[in-house]
Amino acid sequence: METRALKDVAADAFRLGRYARAAEVYAQLATTEPHVVQHRLKLGDSYRCAGSKDQAVVAYRSAVKDYNDQGLTLRAIATCKLILEVSPGLQDIEVELARLTKQRFGPRPGEAAAAPVAAPTPAPPSAPAPAPGTPEKVPEPNWETVPPPDAAAPDMLAEDLGLQMALRVSRSREPEEIIPLDELPTAATPPRKGYVLSRQQVPLLKDLPKEAFSLAAKRMKLRRFSSGEVILREGDPGTSMYFLLRGRVRVVRQRGAASNNGVRLATLGAGTYFGEMAVLSGEPRTASVVAEEACDVLVADEELVRDLAVHASVWDALAVERRQRTLSNVRFLCTLFRPFGAQDAAQLITRFVEHDYDPEQAIILEGQPPDALYVVVSGSVAVTKEINGEVVQLATLGAGDVFGEMSLLNHEGAVANVTAKTRVHALALPKPVFDELLFTHPSVLEEISDLAHRRAQANAKRESGEQDAAVASAGT
Repeated sequence: METRALKDVAADAFRLGRYARAAEVYAQLATTEPHVVQHRLKLGDSYRCAGSKDQAVVAYRSAVKDYNDQGLTLRAIATCKLILEVSPGLQDIEVELARLTKQRFGPRPGEAAAAPVAAPTPAPPSAPAPAPGTPEKVPEPNWETVPPPDAAAPDMLAEDLGLQMALRVSRSREPEEIIPLDELPTAATPPRKGYVLSRQQVPLLKDLPKEAFSLAAKRMKLRRFSSGEVILREGDPGTSMYFLLRGRVRVVRQRGAASNNGVRLATLGAGTYFGEMAVLSGEPRTASVVAEEACDVLVADEELVRDLAVHASVWDALAVERRQRTLSNVRFLCTLFRPFGAQDAAQLITRFVEHDYDPEQAIILEGQPPDALYVVVSGSVAVTKEINGEVVQLATLGAGDVFGEMSLLNHEGAVANVTAKTRVHALALPKPVFDELLFTHPSVLEEISDLAHRRAQANAKRESGEQDAAVASAGT
């Protein structure tokens, strides 16, 4: 059975509660694709749901080791926490978790200092019992006021509106009181109760424990952006993520490494978030975000984002969203998908395999038999070739560019080396699927053949120039 079919079988078995069967198939996938750590995570999940805790821990431990080897510290941290959920008190995992946390985030302020022991608070005197027939009084919600944004920042709401805003989170079991954002107080209308943040406004955090949600809200800043204002700029470092409370933004990205043309990737509305991928990866922003109308957002700094990512519910949601955005974005960036309608393109994209490469890591070696067609999702790659004993760079490719097509079409070894210049996220279309695609969609064959022809001409011209230069040098 093909790997793709095995994945479907495993997913269906898990969804239907056949956890033993799911574990059996995920174990097979982990053997077939040992480089895919996600198989071992799902294997651990299956064993855990089936009640086989010891086997779940073994699978999770294997995932921690692989994440460590790959330098994916955040994922290793999250997996350690999964192990401790399954089997609390494993000393070696607790030690490893502490080491990874310190390695990734450094020692926390005051870490060495012992926390003061608070004196016990005397219990309040009990209220007298109500008289029979007296209606029960509903207790007031216990509000926790979040410190207002920094008034020194000109784009903070406190400065814009000339008042001190309080962001409050309900700690009560009673329904939260929500003041619509269009009723936010202005300088002429002082706030009565302030603005209340509900879990429904930040769906990513809705499953956090009450204390974690309250703490996260306290650490975020409330900001307002005007229509047309750039919120994030492509290429800038990722130092924060944003939760959109009100308004609408557009996500725009440059098409290709050498292109000045931007392409709209998405339009986002209230309840969505953006900016998290650059924070977690440590790479520059891969797109710009511009306010299409007045927007109110909550800003989470880098440290808070990382703290949130160790919660399994948040990490899982981020992983799903990353996959969906990757597949959606590449459809707009890559000319390969132009002949397809939205539905056909979405189906084709799911047949690609995701890969991550570190800087200077080889992706294709000259002479290597063709194995796949690659699409750059983020980052950049260098195409090089040895000419007259010297390594010559033929091209730099970026988001939306494809490579590997020439060897696939000619059924020959690769004509050049392709190496990651930065950290690269790419999609690979396996050769059998590529061959099938050319057969069913002649327009794709035409597009790819034209690209391969242009590149072959450019390479031949470059090689000819290098050879002429070598002859001229030898004659002087």
